[in-house]
Amino acid sequence: MLANEMHKPYQVICTSSKIKEGCLEDVCGWLKELQARKDETLESFKNEDVWLESAFLQERNGQYYLIYYMRAENVDRAISVFRESSLAIDHFHKQCWERFTEQHEVLAPIFHLENLDEPSVEKQLYPFHLKGIRKQNDSKQKISNRFSWALRSLPSEVLC
Repeated sequence: MLANEMHKPYQVICTSSKIKEGCLEDVCGWLKELQARKDETLESFKNEDVWLESAFLQERNGQYYLIYYMRAENVDRAISVFRESSLAIDHFHKQCWERFTEQHEVLAPIFHLENLDEPSVEKQLYPFHLKGIRKQNDSKQKISNRFSWALRSLPSEVLC
């Protein structure tokens, strides 16, 4: 069977939310907490049929924005299950969205391409902890040149 024959269809969504003034450290703590409670977070993913969530920080004109990307079997269903969830991790996640962010908008998708072949070791490097990578000596980094653009584009001090 070919890789693309095994591939299930999915949907993606990407949002931008303004981080409320003075809440940047809280947002970093919130996302670190989701990672620390990985088992609970993955249980929520299973309930929602979510395969991937990623968060990015963007600075525009001195204001910070949380860019959030999700891949799910059905985005509307995933959001609905999340909103109705009684899991402690989902309750925590909802509270943080409300307390620390505002002005939410769904970004318009204009391009998406996926390699359906088996992942190589290089592709399995994500998610990598950029803060730790930034502070390592360049000669000790064992990251493919393919990712070097990402490291060069980071601010000198990563915020989270």
